[in-house]
Amino acid sequence: MMIKKEWIIGRFFQLLFMIIILFIMYLGGRIFFLISFIFIFCGGVFEWIIITKFYSKPKMKIGKKDKNSTKISNALLWVHQNIEFIKKYNTTIYEFEKVGFIVSVFPYFIILVYVAIAFYLFKQFSYFGFCIYLIPIISNIFSFLKNEYDILDN
Repeated sequence: MMIKKEWIIGRFFQLLFMIIILFIMYLGGRIFFLISFIFIFCGGVFEWIIITKFYSKPKMKIGKKDKNSTKISNALLWVHQNIEFIKKYNTTIYEFEKVGFIVSVFPYFIILVYVAIAFYLFKQFSYFGFCIYLIPIISNIFSFLKNEYDILDN
């Protein structure tokens, strides 16, 4: 198996965003780091479960030649409703050659934005700053409940 340039660049930027996320978490102190780590870890576990247990017939095609607005929309869809993304395309953001650079990397940037906003709100309003994490949590729970029958049948 030959590693392609897109895979290397995509993984580099995903790793870069994760390092920046960890740095912001570190700046927030022990409590901020711990709660943010739990948020990201649980999101990763949920994502892994969905990737390994959920399959669908693709309803639409996804490609590198999609408009940037479509790519960003798909990245947002992955963060907030990854089941819907798989249901729509039957792929993941980790298939770099198929989905392209923006769709593969932008979800990591979105998580970076969530952590940065949580950091700012945590500094301003203490623990209420973590409420920003409820947006992807609630949207993914809603998506899971909406598609639970699809997952259980596989």
